[in-house]
Amino acid sequence: MSRATNLQAPWLPLAEKLGGAGNLYAELQTRLQISEPTAKRLCREEAPLYRWQWDAVRVLFAAHKIKI
Repeated sequence: MSRATNLQAPWLPLAEKLGGAGNLYAELQTRLQISEPTAKRLCREEAPLYRWQWDAVRVLFAAHKIKI
């Protein structure tokens, strides 16, 4: 049984498309070259990112047809 998540839009729909919050964090870690705690902070809108990292986030959302 999966655990409940407190992710908010637009992260929640992306997590659902990727198969869960854990997969979302793993994808962010790989694409953005960040740690898991930073990926979690990013989803809570608490982590600063470089512009290239935000560009990669936009590409990820666009690839899954989610508007941000």
